Amino acid sequence: MNKQKSSKGIFKLTFVLFLFSVTRIFAQPWQCIIYGDTRSHDNDHRQVLQAIMNNTPNYKFIINVGDVVSDGTVKSLWDTWQRACDDVLGGTGQDQTPPKYMAVPGNHDNTETSSGLANWNTYLPGQKNLYGNDGKYFYFDYEDARFILLDSDKSPIDGPQFTMMKNAIENNPQKWLILVWHHPIFDFGPKHYEQEIHQTWGVPLYQNGCDLIFNGHAHYYVRTKKLLLNGQKNPPLDSLKGIPQIVTGNGGAPLYSVNPNEDGNGYMVAKYIAQYGYTELTFSGDTLRLRHILKDGTVFDQTYYTPNPKPSQSAVRFPEGTQPAHFQLFQNYPNPFNASTSIRFHLRQSCPVTLNIFNLNGEIVQTLIDGNYSPGNYQIIFNAENVHGAPVASGIYFYQLKAGTEIRNRKMNLLR
Repeated sequence: MNKQKSSKGIFKLTFVLFLFSVTRIFAQPWQCIIYGDTRSHDNDHRQVLQAIMNNTPNYKFIINVGDVVSDGTVKSLWDTWQRACDDVLGGTGQDQTPPKYMAVPGNHDNTETSSGLANWNTYLPGQKNLYGNDGKYFYFDYEDARFILLDSDKSPIDGPQFTMMKNAIENNPQKWLILVWHHPIFDFGPKHYEQEIHQTWGVPLYQNGCDLIFNGHAHYYVRTKKLLLNGQKNPPLDSLKGIPQIVTGNGGAPLYSVNPNEDGNGYMVAKYIAQYGYTELTFSGDTLRLRHILKDGTVFDQTYYTPNPKPSQSAVRFPEGTQPAHFQLFQNYPNPFNASTSIRFHLRQSCPVTLNIFNLNGEIVQTLIDGNYSPGNYQIIFNAENVHGAPVASGIYFYQLKAGTEIRNRKMNLLR
């Protein structure tokens, strides 16, 4: 009887783990919209909203990159914005979680004034009600993504919101990390380079695996290549761990012309245009598709990303009874695997640790771990990608764990 119960328990556990792996592999895609600077031209804004409904009708939520209206202290301007959202979108869903429509403060929203802040919380009440901080800076998780919305306008960038941001990025359990604020770090026209934002926010974001940064303020669309945010005015490119800056401030405000080589930034520009439109994100497991769609429905820009490495997730330590007595490397699970597999190991002492994935030719495909670890039980996910973030082909691979002077090897099978 006990053996039968034990067998049934093992079967149930195996089946649950199987379902979990299948769910990860076949996760349903979902979409959100990021756009902004919706002030001034109601007709153009309405056309952008109509393009959203025509091309991305199943979006989960919208984030406005700021300057929702021309003057946040004037209630009639908020009424105009609200009517556009009601007429075209069917409302802003402020009672949903997260709210169906959210925004970060722009300089024209005047949230530093009592009347501007009152209007902000009257027309966008979901942010304050759910996340506090007067709805001006907060973060939320949706599916496998963490979104952090910041106030680059009037709230101190090194104050409480920096503390919030730092905690959110250093303890991020999600695959994706997306940041949104109003003022772009880099300039491609009439604005200027934001050194303080770059050094205070940009550097730790790069260090903690941020995937994309969205801004407005400049009334055009510009997408940069992946940048190594090191606090310098002209940082180097980093195709492996870099962060693209996407300026998507073409939602209704007067358009600006683009000078892609402003401040010598031409080397970092991937795409740009000075026409009205919005940016669509489609999340599908380990792939994020970005499209910029113009108000007439034209897909102007399309590109794909894989998630940047998250240091907080490099190897998850978990309790498992007593301290390990032996150095052990376990067989990956599941194996064979499709999109991803889990690798567990035990360390009996503090030491330098590396975990490499090799192909049959003995070439390093990916380095999952390279650092110092304390004794404990660890687990890390291999997403079947090479060092450039590209999917690797089906076949036999080896993984090797070095802990101090000890080495362990195992084999795994990828089936796509």
